[in-house]
Amino acid sequence: MLELAEQLHFHDPIKSPGHRRSKASVCIDALGLAGRLPPIPLSPSNASTRPFDAFATDLLTIFGPPPDILSDEHMEKATRSKLQTLANLVDAWQRTPDGPQQAVTFLAGWDVLELINVSQEERGRRDTIPKGLRKALTRLVGRLAPSPSEWLSASAPADLDPGLLRRALVWSLALGEQPLEALKVFNHSAFAAAVSDDLEVLALTDLVVGLTRARLFADAEALSSRLEHLVDKLNMSDPRSGQIALSAWRALARLSAEQGRTDQTYAFIERLQRLGWDGGLEPAAIMMRSRSQKNELGAVAQIFRESMATVAATDRDRVRLWSELIWAHVRLNDVEGGLRALDNLVKAGLRPNLAILNTLLSGFSMRTDIDGAYALFNRFSTFDLTPDVVSYTSLVALHSRLRDPEAAMAVFRQSLSNDIAPDRTAWTAMMDLFVEAGYFALAAEIYAYILAQPNRAVRPDTACTNVVLKAIVASGASYETMFGFFRGAIASGFRPDLKSYTLALQSLCASGQMETAEELVREMQLQPGSSLLPRHRGVLSIDVYIIGILLHGYLTAGETAKGRACLLDMRARGIGESSVIYGLVVGSYLRANPVDGIAAASKLAQEFLDTSPLEPQRRTLPVRHDLPLARGTAPISVAFPLIQELGRNMKAVHALQFFRRVLDESVHPPIKLYTTLMDGYRRVADDESVSRIWKHIHEAILEAYPSKDSTTHAMIDTYHREALCVPFTIFIDSFSDRGAYQPIVRMWRTLAAEGFVFDASNWNRFGIVSCRWNQVEQAFWIAEHVLLRADDVNAHPDPSAFARELGPLGKVGHSLTLRPRTPIHIILKRERKQGQTPFQYRRPTLASLLDPTPDEPLAGPAEMLTNTHNMRASLYWRPHSAFLEALDKALRSGAGADSKLRGTLIKDHPRTMEAIHRWRQVKWRDIRSAPAQRKS
Repeated sequence: MLELAEQLHFHDPIKSPGHRRSKASVCIDALGLAGRLPPIPLSPSNASTRPFDAFATDLLTIFGPPPDILSDEHMEKATRSKLQTLANLVDAWQRTPDGPQQAVTFLAGWDVLELINVSQEERGRRDTIPKGLRKALTRLVGRLAPSPSEWLSASAPADLDPGLLRRALVWSLALGEQPLEALKVFNHSAFAAAVSDDLEVLALTDLVVGLTRARLFADAEALSSRLEHLVDKLNMSDPRSGQIALSAWRALARLSAEQGRTDQTYAFIERLQRLGWDGGLEPAAIMMRSRSQKNELGAVAQIFRESMATVAATDRDRVRLWSELIWAHVRLNDVEGGLRALDNLVKAGLRPNLAILNTLLSGFSMRTDIDGAYALFNRFSTFDLTPDVVSYTSLVALHSRLRDPEAAMAVFRQSLSNDIAPDRTAWTAMMDLFVEAGYFALAAEIYAYILAQPNRAVRPDTACTNVVLKAIVASGASYETMFGFFRGAIASGFRPDLKSYTLALQSLCASGQMETAEELVREMQLQPGSSLLPRHRGVLSIDVYIIGILLHGYLTAGETAKGRACLLDMRARGIGESSVIYGLVVGSYLRANPVDGIAAASKLAQEFLDTSPLEPQRRTLPVRHDLPLARGTAPISVAFPLIQELGRNMKAVHALQFFRRVLDESVHPPIKLYTTLMDGYRRVADDESVSRIWKHIHEAILEAYPSKDSTTHAMIDTYHREALCVPFTIFIDSFSDRGAYQPIVRMWRTLAAEGFVFDASNWNRFGIVSCRWNQVEQAFWIAEHVLLRADDVNAHPDPSAFARELGPLGKVGHSLTLRPRTPIHIILKRERKQGQTPFQYRRPTLASLLDPTPDEPLAGPAEMLTNTHNMRASLYWRPHSAFLEALDKALRSGAGADSKLRGTLIKDHPRTMEAIHRWRQVKWRDIRSAPAQRKS
C-alpha cells in the first residue's frame, strides 16, 4: 500500500478537490500503517514553506483552508474526510513513542480542535465523528510523559502559540478524565503572558465542564467568576464570539444545576436566551437536573410535561428529557417510576439510549435488587444496545453490596472477555468489593496495579482513596493511623469530600475521641477559602450520616445529654430521621439501663414496626439518606440491637417474636440476624433450636455460594470460606456446654471437607474443648502451630492471585445474558417457617492530627492496606485468655501427673509455654491488685 501511495504523488491525472483529498488521505493512512509518519509541521503556514514534502502537502490538501467555490455537499464531504484522516493519524500515533507530542502539535497548530467541537455541536452532524475518536485523542494527549504539566515545562515546542497550546491541552485533559491535571496546565507559568480573551474563555469553559463532570464543584466554582467576567468582555457583534459566549454560559448553567442552585441556573438560562440561544429542550433538561438535585420530583415532572407539549424538538433531545425524568425517579429510590417512564418512552415511539438503562441499573444496584438488575441487564439487547463499562460496574457494585466477591469477579471477567476496558470507577468498585469482604491485601494489589497504569485516567482519585480510608476504619486501626494516612494524602493532592470526613469522624468516635470529633465537625462547616482548610475542599453539609456517627459516639461514651442535643440539632437543620437513627436510639435505651431499658426499647421498636413512620419519605429523599429504608432492611436496623440484647438476657422467646416480625417486614434478613437468635437459644440451653438454625444457615450458605470446582460433593466458593465462623463458634459452645464432643468433631471435619476455613475464635473454642476432653496434646498443637505460628497467618487468598484471576483473557464473543446466583438473604428467608478500644487519656488536637509535615514517613495507600491487613491478623490470631487458662489447668492437672508428657509438651511447644507464662503474670498481678482496688 505504501508503494501505491508513492505512485499516486507522481501520477495524478484527476485534479478535482475531492479526488485530491482522497489521494492524500490514502497516502497518510499508508504512512501510518507502515509506522513511518514524519513529524507534524507546527502549522499550515509552516508546512507550506517547507521544501517539497509529500506528507506536509497531503496535510495541507486535507486540513488547509477550503476553496470558496465548494458547495455545501462538498463541504460536508471535506469535513468527513478531515475527521477520518484525523482518526487514522491518532491510531498511528498511539503506536509511536512521540505520538502524544505529535497530537498536541496538531491540535494546537492546525485548528483541528475547532473542527471536532463544531462537528459535536451542530445538530444532525454529530454522527460524522468516527466512534471513539475524542476518547482516543484525549487519552493520547494524557500520556505526555512524565506528566502533561511537566512536559510543558521541559519539552513544549517554543514556536506554538501559547493560547492555542493551552487550549489544546486543557481540552484534552479536562474532557479526558484528568481535570485536575488540566487545572495544573491552565495555571502553568508557561502561560503567564496574556492571551486573547476568546482563547481564555474557551480554555476556561472546557475546564469548568471537565471539573463539573468529575463533581469537583469547589474547583469549578473558583473559576466561574473569572469566566463570567471574561465573557462579558467579548464582542457580541462577532458571530464567533457569540458562539463562545453561548458555550460558556451553558457550562456555568450546568455547573449550577448539578449543585441544585435553581435560581442561579434560571439566571444563566435567561442570559443564554437573551443571546438568542435556540437550545430546543436543553434548557428544560438543565432545569430538571437542578430540581432533581433538590429532591423536587413533582417540579421535575411538571417541567417535563410542559416542555414536551410546547417545544418542537428532535427525537434525540426528547430522549434526553426522558433521561432526566428517569434519573430523578431513580435518585429518590423510585426505580418503579423510572421503569414506567421507560415503558412510556417506548410507547411514544422513541428508543432509549444506554445512559437511561445504566441509570435504572444503578438504581437496582443501590437497592441490592438482584432480580430486577439482571432482568433489566438482559433487556439491553431488545433495544439494540450493548452494555458498557458503566453497566458491568453497576453489577460489580451490586454483588459487592451483597458481599459476594465470586459473583462480582465473574461479572468483571465477563466484561474483560467482551473487550471492555475497566475505567477508574470500575477499578474502585473492585477495590471496594474486596474491602467489604475483608480482603485488604487484594484491594492493595488492585491499587498498586492501577497506580502503575500508563493511562492516567484510571489512576486513583478521591473515591478510590476513600476506599483505603474505609479499609482502615473497618480494620479497627487507631485514629492515629487513620489521620496519618489522611494528612499524607492531603499533602499529596487528595481532595477530601464529605465521605472522607465521614470516615475520619467515624474513626475518632470509635476511639472515644469525642472532643476532637466535635472539632472536626466544626472544621467541616467552615466555608471554602479558609486558610484552615485543605486545598480545594468544597462546601460540606452536615447530613444524617454525620449526625448518626456523632450520636453513636455520644451514646457509647455515656454522654446522653449531648446525644439528645445532637438529635435536636438534626431536626433544627431540617435533616429527616432515618432507620439508623431509630436503631441508635433503641440501643441507647439498652445501654442506659439494661434491665428497664428493654421495655422502653421494645416499645419503640414495636411502634416502628407497627406504624412504619419512615415510609412516606421513601420516595422523597435520596437513596443515600437511608440505605436500609431503600433496600427494605429498615426493620432490621431498628430491631437488631433489641434482638441481640434479648438474647444476651436469656429472653429467647421475646427475641424470637421480634425475629419473626422482622422477617415478615424485611426482604433482606442477613446471616447475623439468624446468628443472634442462635446465640440467644444457646444461652437458655435450647440445643435443639441451636442445631435447627445452624443446619438452616449451613445449607443456605452452601446453596448460595457453591464452588465452581466442586464435582463430587458440595463445596463453598473461595470468598465465603469464612462465612460460618461466627455461627460455628456458637455451635461449638452449645455442644461443649453439655459435654457433647463428637458432634463438634464431626461438624469440624464436614466443614473442612466442604472448603470452609476456621477463624481464631473457632480454633480457641476447639482448643478449650480438646482440654476438657483430655486431648491435651491436640490443644497444645493448636496453640503452637495455629494461633502462635511464627509466620504471618493469612486465611485469605494469596494477593498475587488477583493477577492470575484476570489471566490472559481474550475476546471470546459478546454475551449479553448473565444469570445471577440467588443471594443468601433470599435463600435464608425461603424456609423461614421451619473488642472495646482502650480509653485514650491524652486528647489529640485536630491540628496535630492534620499536621502536613509529620516527623515519620507516611505509608502510601497500597502499603497502608497491606499494613492494616497484617496488623489485624497479628492482633486477631492469638490464644484467648480462656484457652490459656484451660491449657494451664491441663498442664497442672492431667498432664502434670505424667512427667514425661509434661516434659514433651514444654519442649515441643515453646511459644505456647511463653504465652502461658505471660498469662500467669497478668493473672497474679490482677489478683494482687484486687484488694487495693476494693479498698479504694
